[in-house]
Amino acid sequence: MPRRRKTRTSKSDPTPEGLRTVLAFLNTQDLRSESDELDSAAALGAWLARHSLAAADAKVSEDDWKEARAVRAALRSLLYAHSGGAVDAKAVKLVNRTVDELRYRVRFDRDGAPHADLVVESGWRGGRTRILEALVRAQSDDRWSRLKLCGEASCRLAFYDASNNRSAKWCRARRCGGRLYSLAYRKRYPKTDDWSGYF
Repeated sequence: MPRRRKTRTSKSDPTPEGLRTVLAFLNTQDLRSESDELDSAAALGAWLARHSLAAADAKVSEDDWKEARAVRAALRSLLYAHSGGAVDAKAVKLVNRTVDELRYRVRFDRDGAPHADLVVESGWRGGRTRILEALVRAQSDDRWSRLKLCGEASCRLAFYDASNNRSAKWCRARRCGGRLYSLAYRKRYPKTDDWSGYF
């Protein structure tokens, strides 16, 4: 059974509540341990239920599973662009194709004003609706660009950049940033047993 990546929910976690599930979805793939929480349709169904995105008995097909993994990869690619990478046109196309399948309905409130509501379906389709809706809200709240991928190549954890100038490069500066600083230091000052040249 794949190892579950722990979602940070402590008071020190700067991620807005509405985006924590989004990051949890994007981080279901762990590059370090080479594990994937979404390694089957059943695993996807269990993950959606665990995160209150679908009912426990919701049916998830093989096609749903394949699409979920493709959407995850595409969204992670878009976050990579926030970290200095290039925007992947194929990722944009795939996400747009998924968004095209979302259903809206117009409702009128008690004051007679119309507004659009997303129609939430069951299973993966309902889960993806809530995930994409959270990302649309993040764009309107000017938080979309704060979603990034860690700059440490062996990590690539999706994280929320809460820095004032939006300059964070790593999910955890001490862990991933420290590793890169350490590697850079070792390159500048390689370890050697030959001290003859220093005396």
